[in-house]
Amino acid sequence: MKTDWLPEFSELVPKLRFIDPLGAFLTGNTDPQPVEYGFTDLVKLSGHSCPTIASAYGMVLEAMTALYTESETPVRGEIRVICPGQPTIGANGPLSQAIGFLTGAATENGFKGLAGKFKRQDLLEFNGDETHKAPFSFIRQDTGKKIQIRFHHDKIPASLQLGELMQKCLSNNASTLEVKEFGRLWQERVRFILVEDNNRKALFEILNGSSR
Repeated sequence: MKTDWLPEFSELVPKLRFIDPLGAFLTGNTDPQPVEYGFTDLVKLSGHSCPTIASAYGMVLEAMTALYTESETPVRGEIRVICPGQPTIGANGPLSQAIGFLTGAATENGFKGLAGKFKRQDLLEFNGDETHKAPFSFIRQDTGKKIQIRFHHDKIPASLQLGELMQKCLSNNASTLEVKEFGRLWQERVRFILVEDNNRKALFEILNGSSR
């Protein structure tokens, strides 16, 4: 059943696939198979579709492509994430929650593990760097391979009508048609981030990575 706040283009967004050793262990599965995550899962987690949630999904999509080869499957819970700034600045809170949901990385309130295995706690942290366009870091715990991603949100086009329509909607002065038009224009920004490969390559800049 389609949910009315899931955008029509959701199924056009590439899927992510992860192996989760913790989930396999707790079900007695000795041969864990990849589990698929889509943008719709992230929309359901947050309760809405917006450029922030889209940027989180796109960032993880690009990070996993850069960190793992085509023959490898990303391992959920074995990826460390370093976010710039502080969790209370701008949209950093929702952004980090979305990234943590996909990768399994958690802050101090995360799962502590079992006998030294499957620990998710402290895999996600903030480095306090408030530099404009400071990158996010993604690090494989098994190999130490690291990549950094800078998101160029300023390259997302926005209609000149968007701000005006938002204010009318928020003040309950918009007609039904204007509310629908606001939603269409808002979701066009999300679509721009996620659906076209060329757009993602321009928006998500992969910086030099390293291995220890």
